[in-house]
Amino acid sequence: MKNFSLPVGWRYVSLLDLVDVIGGVAYNPNDITNKGIRIVRGGNIQDNIVKLKDDDVYLPLSYKNDNNSLDRGEIVLVAATDSVEALGRTATVWEDMKDVQIGAFLRILRPKQKQYAAFISAWLSSDHYLKYIKQVAKGTSINNIGQTHLQGFKIPIPLESEIDSISHVYSSLSSKIALNRAINRNLPTLDHSLKEAKARRAA
Repeated sequence: MKNFSLPVGWRYVSLLDLVDVIGGVAYNPNDITNKGIRIVRGGNIQDNIVKLKDDDVYLPLSYKNDNNSLDRGEIVLVAATDSVEALGRTATVWEDMKDVQIGAFLRILRPKQKQYAAFISAWLSSDHYLKYIKQVAKGTSINNIGQTHLQGFKIPIPLESEIDSISHVYSSLSSKIALNRAINRNLPTLDHSLKEAKARRAA
């Protein structure tokens, strides 16, 4: 993996030393229902956001597990898939999602120190990270991101005195980008609703 020339005082730290890795829920397909706990899967992880979908799986409240519910600042990782292209894809959670849990093929990367959350997110949405994942998967039958791969990805960490300001800037920008994407996804629905309302007024 490529190393960068770091500013004075910065250091490389393994991703695995910065996060706790939380596994997803395995469930019996017969338990699937139309309400309760929403389960996100690999297809929900797009453009570095967790995209909720109309065909998401729901499970009874008996499956509720606060440990693998999604909280702000956490990163969701596609850890197992039959697609090398999707393997290692990540999404950052920008708001608490208490009634949303991850499926068995995903992992939550939960920052051990909250002040590093935005910095970890920035690196896991970078081309540098994607190239690393493709490199470790290349030429093998790998379809699983394990502890060794997380251990092998090194993140440059700034001085303690700099981390808060860097994290604040990245969090602000990323939250606004996520909001704009959500608005853009809802524009067709909004446009349709406005046309229906206009038609009703004209009738």
